[in-house]
Amino acid sequence: MKVGDLVKLKDEPSGLLIGIIIGWETIYNRFGDPVERFASVKWQGSIPIDSEHPDMLEVISENR
Repeated sequence: MKVGDLVKLKDEPSGLLIGIIIGWETIYNRFGDPVERFASVKWQGSIPIDSEHPDMLEVISENR
């Protein structure tokens, strides 16, 4: 997954909720090591940007 990819939630049965990855957020521990990474997703018809765990997302169309 990378910025610009179209994604949907894996658990979404209807598949109507489609979003685009607009960035990544990385959480670091106190030693500066990355411990978790989240995708910043702009969902279709949604104003706020959500942070989603990459395991919850499925790529529909890759940005080339």
